Amino acid sequence: MNYHRNANYCNHIARTTIQGRTMWRTDGSVFGPNRLPALGLILGLLIALVATKPGSCFAQDYVPDQVVVNLNPGADIEDVNQRWGTTTIDSFEDGIVHLVNAAGLGDIPTLALQMSGDPDVLEAEPNFREDTPEGIRFMLVVAIGGDLVDYEDQSLTSRIELAAAHQHTRGLGVKVAVLDSGIDPTHDLFQGRIAPGGYDFVDEDTEPWEEANGIDDDGDDTIDEGYGHGTMVAGLVLLVAPDAYILPIRVLDDEGRSDIYRITRAIRHAREQGADVLNLSFGSPGSSSTMQTEMGLANDDQIVIVAGAGNESREEPAFYPGESSKTLMVTALDSVDVKAPFADWNQKVFVSAPGDGVRSAYPGNGWGLASGCSFATPLVSGVAALIRAVRPGWTGENVEDQVESAVDPIYSIPGNSPYVDKLGSGRINARLAVEGLITSDVGNAPSSTPPLVASPNPTHGSVWFTRAAADGSLRDLQVVDATGRQVRLLSGADGPIHWDGRDDHGRPVPSGLYLYSLSGDSERRKLVVIR
Repeated sequence: MNYHRNANYCNHIARTTIQGRTMWRTDGSVFGPNRLPALGLILGLLIALVATKPGSCFAQDYVPDQVVVNLNPGADIEDVNQRWGTTTIDSFEDGIVHLVNAAGLGDIPTLALQMSGDPDVLEAEPNFREDTPEGIRFMLVVAIGGDLVDYEDQSLTSRIELAAAHQHTRGLGVKVAVLDSGIDPTHDLFQGRIAPGGYDFVDEDTEPWEEANGIDDDGDDTIDEGYGHGTMVAGLVLLVAPDAYILPIRVLDDEGRSDIYRITRAIRHAREQGADVLNLSFGSPGSSSTMQTEMGLANDDQIVIVAGAGNESREEPAFYPGESSKTLMVTALDSVDVKAPFADWNQKVFVSAPGDGVRSAYPGNGWGLASGCSFATPLVSGVAALIRAVRPGWTGENVEDQVESAVDPIYSIPGNSPYVDKLGSGRINARLAVEGLITSDVGNAPSSTPPLVASPNPTHGSVWFTRAAADGSLRDLQVVDATGRQVRLLSGADGPIHWDGRDDHGRPVPSGLYLYSLSGDSERRKLVVIR
C-alpha cells in the first residue's frame, strides 16, 4: 500500500478561476496509479461558492495518533499491541477490526505501512478524515417555503416517470440505510417511515438525529455546514420510494466530517440491521482498504450500495467510495439532463440522476432546495428500493443490472458530448426500472391476508414465523439462501412456525441473507442471520 503523504502534495495544488471566483483543486496526478487511502470523508456537496485554504495540504488528513487495524482470522489485537506499542481504543464485536492509539510512535502513515507487514495484520491504515480540504464547495442548502405538494410535484418526478412507477410499487417493506448527518425525526415526511435500529456513531447513542451547535468546529469560517444534509438525502429516497423505510445512521457531524473507522462501523451496523440498500452521499479522492473490505461483506449479503461522485467538475481522481467496485457511482444532471456544472465525470460512473435544484425535507419540518451529487445519489437508492420491493429474492447484482439498464439516453444531448461514456449508462427512469418486472400481483396492492413476518429479524438463529391463513393455520414454509437454494423446509402448523436456524441436515446455517416464503407463494421476504 502506498502512503506517501508528505509536503509533495502541496506542490500539486493548482488554482483555477470559474465564473470570476478563484478555486483550488487537486491535480489527479498527485494520487498516481494507486489511489491513496481515504483522505477522510467529505460530503459530496453543492455547486456554489468555493471554500479554500491555499496554505493547506494533505499532511493532517487523519485523526492524530489513530490507526485502523484489520486482523487476519485467529489473530489477537493484544499480541499486535504488544509488538507495536499501541493500545486499543475500540473494536468490532467480531474481534477483527480495531482502532488503536499510536501516540508517541512516530509518523502515523509510516507506522501503518509497517504494521501492514505484521503476519497477524491483514491491513492497517491511518484513521483518515477531512479537516480543511482544498477545493471543497460549501454545502449551500436553502431553506424555503412550500409544502408536500411542491415536493411531490417537482419537475424531476416527471422526468424519471415516478407516477407511472408508483402504479406498480412504492417500495413497501424495503429498508434503506442512510449513512449521513442524521435526520429530523419530527418531520412530517418521516412519520411511520423510520425503521428501528438506527444509531448515532458521532454521539454514540440510539438517536441519529440532525444536530447543530452553532460553532465553527473545523475553523473554515462556516458554521454547521453539514446540518440538514442527511434530512434532505433521506427525503429524496422517500420521494422515489415513499413506502420504503429509512434506517438513519449518523456518521457525519454538523460540519460534515467523519472518519474511516466510524464509517466502517456504520456499514457493519446497517448490515446487521437488515438493510437492503445503503446510501453513501459522501466521499474522498482516495480509497480505504478497511471500508472496501466491509462493503464487500455487505455485497455478499446482497446489499446494494449507492454512492455519489464528487462536485469538483473533474474527471480524476474519482471519489471514493463511489469509484469502488462495491458501489454504484452516481453523478448529477441539470434540469435538461446535461451534466451539472459542478458534477464530476468518470468511466466508473454507473448512472446519472437529477441533482441540480432539487427539493426535499429540511430540519424543522421545513423544505429545502439543494444541488450536488449528494442529492442525485438518493434518487438512485430509491429506484433500487422500488426494484427490491417487486423482486425481493434478487441478488444485489440483479438489482444493479436493472438500475443500469432502466435509463433514458443522454449522450445525444449536445452539452454531454464531452462526457460520452463517463456519465454512466444514462439517466435513471423509475418506470422502466419496475414495469417490466410486474408479472403478478407482487407490488404493494392491499391484501386481506397479513404479511408473513419473521421475528426477530436479524436473528442469531431462533426465528418465529407468523401469518394466519383463512383456516387459522400455516402452510409449509421454505427458507432458501440468496442463490435460491433450499436451506430448510418447515412443516405447516396451527400457529406460528419455529425455525432453529439449522438446515435440512441439522447444521447451523452461517451468517448471511436468507429468504422465506409460504409454500405456493411468489412473495419472498428477507431474513438476516448473524452468528
